[in-house]
Amino acid sequence: MSKKFISLLIVLVVFSFISFSQTNEGNTFSLEQAKNYALENNLLIRNANLNVVLSEKKIWEAISHGLPQADFSIDYTDFFDYEIEFSFGMENATPPQLDYTLMDAGDLEILKLLSGFTEPAEPSTILMDNSASAKFQISQLIFNGQYWVGIKTAKIAKRLSEQSSVKTQEDVKELVTTAYYLVLITEESINILDKNLANLEKSIEQSEALLIAGMAEQYDIDQIKMSLSMLQNTKNSMMRNLELNYKLLRFQLGLEPNATLTLTESLEGLIKTANIENALIADFNYEMNINYQLVTSQEDISKQMLVMEKANYLPTIAGFYSYNEKIITTDFDMNPKNIAGVNLSWTLFTSNMRNVKRQQAEIDLDIIRNNKELLINRLQLEEKQYRYNLRNTLDNYELQKENLQLAENVYENIERKYNQGVISSLDLTQASNNYLETQNTYLTSIMEVMQSKLALDKLMSKL
Repeated sequence: MSKKFISLLIVLVVFSFISFSQTNEGNTFSLEQAKNYALENNLLIRNANLNVVLSEKKIWEAISHGLPQADFSIDYTDFFDYEIEFSFGMENATPPQLDYTLMDAGDLEILKLLSGFTEPAEPSTILMDNSASAKFQISQLIFNGQYWVGIKTAKIAKRLSEQSSVKTQEDVKELVTTAYYLVLITEESINILDKNLANLEKSIEQSEALLIAGMAEQYDIDQIKMSLSMLQNTKNSMMRNLELNYKLLRFQLGLEPNATLTLTESLEGLIKTANIENALIADFNYEMNINYQLVTSQEDISKQMLVMEKANYLPTIAGFYSYNEKIITTDFDMNPKNIAGVNLSWTLFTSNMRNVKRQQAEIDLDIIRNNKELLINRLQLEEKQYRYNLRNTLDNYELQKENLQLAENVYENIERKYNQGVISSLDLTQASNNYLETQNTYLTSIMEVMQSKLALDKLMSKL
C-alpha cells in the first residue's frame, strides 16, 4: 500500500470524524440553543422575514410613482398608397343670377370679384407615403396628495410586517419551548417507570425466594406480576408518545423528521434557573407587548387611509416632455418633434362618493381605536391572571416536592416490611402505585410551573 494512499485514507477518516462530530453537535440543544436554531430554520419565520423584504420593495414601488417616468416607442405606418383629394373654390362656384349678356367682359369680371364668385378649380391629391418614427417621452409627477400618503402608508406597512415577524418569532419560541418541555417530561416519566419496573422485578425475585421458604404465597407473586405487566404496557405507550414529541420538536426546529436530536436540559435544572420569583415581581409595560405594537401600527395605517381619502379632494399636476424623431415621413406631416406640457386634473363632482369613502375611513379608525382599548384592558387582566397562575403552580410544586419525599419514604418502609413477611403483596402493590402517582404528580407540577412562567414571559415579551 503506497504512502499517498495511506495519507489520503487518514485525511478522509479525520474529515469524516470531524463532520460527524459537527453534525452530532449541531443536533444537541439546550433550550436556548433550540430557540435560536428555530429562529434561523423554522419555515414560518423564514416566510415572515420574506414578508419584511417584500414590504421594503413596496416602499420603493410607492416612491417610484412620483419619480421621472421615461417611455420609448417606435411606430411604423403603412397607408397602402392612400391619396387625399383636395378641391378649392367650389363652395362659391355658383354665379349670381344676373343677365350677363348685357355686360361687357370687363364689367363681368369686376362683378365676379365683387360677388366672391370663383371659377371651379381642378381638384388636387396628396399621396400618403408610409411613415416611421421613434418617440421618447419623459413625465414627472408634480403634485398629488395621495402620493405622499401612499409612501407613509407603505413605511407603516413595513413596520407592521417587522412587528408581525417578531410576533411569529415569539410564537415559534413558545412552541419550541413547549415541545422541549414535553420531551423532557416524557423522558423523565419513562425514567420513573423504569425505576418502578426495576423495583417490582426485584420484589418478584424476593417473593419467589419467600415462596420457597414458605413465607409467601403464589398469589403474592401473581399480584406483583400483574402490576409489572400493566406498568410495562404504560411504558410502551409512553415510548411511542416520546417519539411523537420528538417529531413535534424537530418540526418546530426545522429539522428533518428523522434527524438525530439530543437535549441537554432537565426539568429540574430549568426550574432552578427560571428566576420565578423575579418574574412574579417584574413590572409590566403593555406597550412592550407585541400585540399592542401591532394594533398601534394598524391604527396608524387607518389614520393614513383617512388622510388618503381626504387627499382625493385635491388636484393632480404632472409635467411631460416628448421628442419625436421622424425616420420616414410623409409629405403631409404636421407633428412637431418637440412637445412639452403640464397637465392638471381635478375631480370636481363624484355624487357624494368621496364623502362616503371618507366617512367609512373614519369609522374604520374608530373601530381600530376601540380594539386598541380592549386590548389594553385584556393585557392588564392577563398580567394579573398569569401572575396568579404562576404563584399557585409554584406553591403546588413545593407541596408536591415534599409529598414525593414522603411517598418515597412510605414505599421504602412498605417494601422493607414486605420483604420481612409482615405485610402482603397487595399492600406493596398499593404503595408502589401511590409512589408512581406521586412521582407523576410531581412532574406535572414542574410542567405547570414552567408553562405558567412561559405564558407570563411571552406577555412581557421576555421569551
